[in-house]
Amino acid sequence: MLLNFIHRCKRTPAVQRIQDTSFRSLSSKKDSKSEQFSSTFLTEDIPTSGEWAFCSRKFMSPLQVPVRGADILNNPLYNKGTAFKSGERDRLRIRGLLPPRRANMKLQKARVLQAIRQEDSDIRKNIILEDLHDRNETLYHRVLVDHMEEMAPLIYTPTVGQACKEFGMRFRRPRGMYFTPEDRGSMAAMVYNWPRKDVSVICVTDGSRILGLGDLGANGMGIPIGKLSLYCAAGGIGK
Repeated sequence: MLLNFIHRCKRTPAVQRIQDTSFRSLSSKKDSKSEQFSSTFLTEDIPTSGEWAFCSRKFMSPLQVPVRGADILNNPLYNKGTAFKSGERDRLRIRGLLPPRRANMKLQKARVLQAIRQEDSDIRKNIILEDLHDRNETLYHRVLVDHMEEMAPLIYTPTVGQACKEFGMRFRRPRGMYFTPEDRGSMAAMVYNWPRKDVSVICVTDGSRILGLGDLGANGMGIPIGKLSLYCAAGGIGK
């Protein structure tokens, strides 16, 4: 049995969009004061230059980061690559650990898209996306949200079938949990080995019928990984 998890500590761009839509639907009053407040809350001039280029200043609740220094850069949940602003680099003690020139998310996304679109093979495109997933989840979900129609077939059907068959050969970073018959009697205790407590969704598969390919065993983990990526980016789960 294979499990993968979504944590609530990660807020993807899709979540912000859903929150804005919910705010509109709840603003039922027609008086000018409420309309003025709604307009002020939902509209914003995004700067196109400087350190805040293409960044929103309408902050959601801050993400608490329990680690500092190189541990941030090695954790895909917190790592933003070279997008960290100067203040963040000081507070998180990563100044000097990254190239000094800042590349915002828009520029990083353009580089990822260029690398993907240069490939002819869908499985090679999937590998590029999963490598990004393993080092920078913020950028990964930004790419998915902005280009869902193009990326969805690469992280799930039909490409995920081939990705599952090759999962063992290119296994790099553990994701999810693996339960086997040998773990019978220990499964309840094993769950507490998961490093986080704030789990929102669990996706489970027995790996026995992966897209008509038969029993792929542990290689079936590609299915929960792909599903949860879509749930996060398209459904807004994970806020």
